[in-house]
Formats: sequence, C-alpha cells, structure tokens
Amino acid sequence: MKPSLITPHPISEGCLGDCSYCIVKIARGKLISYPREKIVNKAKDLIDKGAKCLFITAQDTACYGFDIGDNLANLLNDLSQIEGEFIMRVGMMHAKNAQLILDELIEVYKNEKVGKFLHLPLQSGDDEILKKMKRGYTVDEFKDIVNEFRRKVKNLCFTTDIIVGFPGETEEQFQNTLEVLKELKPDYIHGAKYSQRKGTEAAKMKQVDTKIRKRRSEILDKLRRELSYLNNKKYIGKTMRVLVLDKGKGYTDNFKVVKFEGGEVGEFRKIKITDAKTFGLRGKLISN
Repeated sequence: MKPSLITPHPISEGCLGDCSYCIVKIARGKLISYPREKIVNKAKDLIDKGAKCLFITAQDTACYGFDIGDNLANLLNDLSQIEGEFIMRVGMMHAKNAQLILDELIEVYKNEKVGKFLHLPLQSGDDEILKKMKRGYTVDEFKDIVNEFRRKVKNLCFTTDIIVGFPGETEEQFQNTLEVLKELKPDYIHGAKYSQRKGTEAAKMKQVDTKIRKRRSEILDKLRRELSYLNNKKYIGKTMRVLVLDKGKGYTDNFKVVKFEGGEVGEFRKIKITDAKTFGLRGKLISN
C-alpha cells in the first residue's frame, strides 16, 4: 500500500511521566520503545514508496529509548542518513526528558532532514502549579531549554501547550503563565481548559470554577493569536524551503503553513514569504 505524502511514524508506546492530570499513563501503560533498526527500516520503506514527510510520533518522543539503552538523538541521526529528499517533524517532547539529551538533540536538529519544529508543552508558567501537576521541571529550566534551542537552531518554530484553570490555580498564578508566554513568545500555543479525568490525582483536588476557566481560556486565546501573528511577521522577506502538499499550499522546513501559486505536489521548492497571517504565511514561488 502506497503511503501518503505525510505519514505518521510511531517510535514508542506509553511514557515515563506521572502527571497528576493525565490519563494516558493509566490507559497506555509504561514506556515501550521500538527497536531503532526496525524504525529505520520502516522509514526507508515509506520513503522508497513516496513519503516526503515523516511525523515522528509518541506520547513523549523525548523519552524514546530510555527503556532500552537508547535515545531520540541516536534515532534521528540514523533516520537522517536515509537516502532521498524528505523531512521529519518530531512530535511532542516532555521537557524533563529533553533536558537529559539536550546537547545531542540540538546537534541533530541542525540536519536539514530534521524539521526546525519544537513541540514542548509548558502547561503552566507557575512553579507551584507545575509541582502540583508533577511535571518534573521548573519554569526557569523550561526557559533554558527553549532559549538553548533558539540560540543554536535557526528559524526554530516553537509550539507549546497550556492548561488553564488547573485545580487550585489562583489569578496570580494564571498571570504568571501569561507573563512567561509573553517572554518566550511561542509560535503557536495549544490552549486547553482543565477538565477532570476520572482516576487521576488532579480530579480529587479542589476544582476551579468553570466560569473562571472559560474566562482564562478566552484571555489565553487572545494572547496566542497576538504572539502567533507577531512571530509570523518576522518571516516576511525571507526565502524558505517548502514541501508542496497541495495545490497552492505547503509546509516550510519549520512546519509553518504557507500559501502560494504553482509547484508540483511532493516537490521541495524555494518560496519567498510576502505576507503573514495569524496562523500562516503567504509567499511567491522562486523559479529554479
């Protein structure tokens, strides 16, 4: 069966996290990493059959291999050696695990086959809430990871996740989260109102009123739109390598969506960015 142009490529099941609000560990169980050789061989097969973009997926890609004496940087290095023109988007990483392999990870991100896309959930910009969430890192440790990536990886697209209205979150703690986001300026923020998951620790904690959660979610949504547009404007005038996905649409090599005229589906082309929208770019095809 022929794979699609963009193909998900799972590398593990389960995770090493113990987040107080999450049902995934209960549902999916402990970490089981697939052997590196099998992942690489499968990727070769997908690329040989026409895939141009592999979405490297897992509950937490950063802890890949920790159960089998391996790690994500080693895997990405091997995947990058596969012949052919393709690009990989590495899925969500847990900051506490990314921190353990940070230097190796940043080094492999410099390879042109690894998309300059970092999905690193913050969840809260307040240390007390992070502790209640059992995230395993502080706000400052999280900032250090993002800043180190940005310092060494050009045109990094940094995406994060935020939960508003976590049990016990005060107005001050919510404001702390907003301030951290204004400082870090993520390219994209996935915002979510906290919702109880039966069987989790957080479900037993004192809950924040649903109206407060809704109001905080609206405030976050306004900020995420502002920051996204601010980031996208920086690309105007730049020339980007783009994978043509559809008629008049493609992914840049840091996985921003860009619209343009021309190009054949499945080819990589140079696009000059001419305009920015809140959640995307517009550009002009540069002739070969």
